Amino acid sequence: MIDENRTYENGNQDNKKGISQSDMYQLFAYGKKYGVKKVVLIYPQWVNFKKEFSFKIDGDLDLCVKPFALDDDKMTDFGLQALLK
Repeated sequence: MIDENRTYENGNQDNKKGISQSDMYQLFAYGKKYGVKKVVLIYPQWVNFKKEFSFKIDGDLDLCVKPFALDDDKMTDFGLQALLK
């Protein structure tokens, strides 16, 4: 799970916030293969992951990571259309 407060053992902030290396490789490959400028990962929303974030994974490729609420009462607030904007 993504954790906005994740740190390394030395105390430094983990900029990937827990994104697996395999997810990073996969999105990098998709972005390069299809020639897009932005790729999106959607992870479950929870108490330590409520705000989207983004960063560059290559000189011209941005990765955006968005939370998605899985409980029924929040589905209308975080619908798929809102995620893809």
